[in-house]
Amino acid sequence: MQTSLAKYRDVFASADLYALALQGGDEVVDINLVVTADANIGKLMPNAIVRNPVAGIRGVTGSVAANLLGKLAATPGVLEIRPFVLKAATTRPVPPDAARPTVARGAKGLLLRSGPTMTIKKATDGAAPKGAPQLSSYVGIDLMG
Repeated sequence: MQTSLAKYRDVFASADLYALALQGGDEVVDINLVVTADANIGKLMPNAIVRNPVAGIRGVTGSVAANLLGKLAATPGVLEIRPFVLKAATTRPVPPDAARPTVARGAKGLLLRSGPTMTIKKATDGAAPKGAPQLSSYVGIDLMG
């Protein structure tokens, strides 16, 4: 016998979420949704974080009770229900005050220290040394040679 939720099986990105939707209950689940820009999920997920649409698709993150997963899957415009997974690689700890980047230690300071250096030498015979930057017609230094 096929349940009414079986026709929405493809909406669930995880077999565990689908099993939880079949089981129901009051367990709160953190999920990510992929929905169309006009999908109306506000009543099922009132405290969700809804992102701006890109090419008519929105990302939504929030919590929902397991017994509402089936209703969410059947809502017009819901394309996919994914489990919310927080990866340690994507989170950064807040550094202590002593470790905060400064101009000297930040990206700008690193770029200035790691950039190319130029040494100016006086030509003894009137000709520039081989590989030396030449003055260009726009009154600048041509670093490409």
